[in-house]
Parts: sequence; C-alpha cells; structure tokens
Amino acid sequence: MAKTRVSNETDTMLCLWVEPWGTDHWMRPGEEFTVVTQTAPEESPFYVVVHRSHKCFSSASSSEV
Repeated sequence: MAKTRVSNETDTMLCLWVEPWGTDHWMRPGEEFTVVTQTAPEESPFYVVVHRSHKCFSSASSSEV
C-alpha cells in the first residue's frame, strides 16, 4: 500500500479532493489525514495538486484511493 499524510496548517477549513471519484473531505485547522491506496508504492499510484483553497489527490491509474 502507498500512503501519504496530509495536514492542514492554515487557520481555515481546507478541502481535500479525491479524484477521479470526486469526493471531498474537509479538514479543520491543524487536522491531519492519511491518504492510502491499494496499489504498491513503486507504482506511483497518485499525485497531489495544491490549490489556494484545496488539495487534490488524483489517481494515476484505476487504483483505489
């Protein structure tokens, strides 16, 4: 399993958006989530895009995030 931790180090709510499923998960200030996939770490199963108002995790394949 590949996984990465994401934290909200701002003083406002932050949206963690998971593609291609289109699910959003709101993070409170100081909150930390772990994003986990069901594929091997060496398969580079996802990538992260950071926007001003949200972070987007996108699957590089059809793996589960």
